[in-house]
This record gives sequence, C-alpha cells and structure tokens, in this order.
Amino acid sequence: MESADHRGRVVLMGISTPQPVTARIGLIQERDLTVRSSVGAPVTIWAPALAYVADSDLDLLAIVSAVYPLSRGVRALAAAQDTARHVKVVLAPDDSVFFGSELAAALASSPD
Repeated sequence: MESADHRGRVVLMGISTPQPVTARIGLIQERDLTVRSSVGAPVTIWAPALAYVADSDLDLLAIVSAVYPLSRGVRALAAAQDTARHVKVVLAPDDSVFFGSELAAALASSPD
C-alpha cells in the first residue's frame, strides 16, 4: 500500500494462507485507496487438482491463445478482453521459458 498513489488501487491476487501481516491500514483512508482481492480456489484444492492434471492426458496449453512478456502487459490486457479471439492470455516475465518455445514463437507471430 505504501507505493499506491492518492486515490490509487491495491489489488491482492492469488492464493494465501491466513497469517498475521504488518500493514499500515491507515493508508487506505489517508490516500483514499480502493482495495480489492481475488482468489481462484481454496488452498486445500490445489494439491488434488495438480495431481489430477499430472495423472491425466489433459493438454492445458491447448487453451492458451496468447503469451505476452511483462513488457507488453498493456497489449496483453487488451488481448484478454477480446474474448472472441482469446481463451487464455498468459503474462510471463520477459526472460520466461515461454519465449524460447515453439509455442511462444507461433503466438508471437499473431497479429495482436
């Protein structure tokens, strides 16, 4: 929250386990911040879900329609909003293994 500007947004995403943290809660009021959060599933479901995928013949890459480096994040967000063309848009570090693969090369050549 310390890096958020006046009237900024703080977004907490991902999976976490409840644990005490130190936070300057007063910054929410002082800076008139909007705080949002999102979680995909409870922590307890991840291990069985990953085991299921590992033991199955599911090809999860089949739903990836675009992979963008972080340096093209704005473009990735625009692509993700185009649901007629994209199912899953992945945002990865610029030096990610995605960008050395044939999949990334094929996706990078797309007109996005």
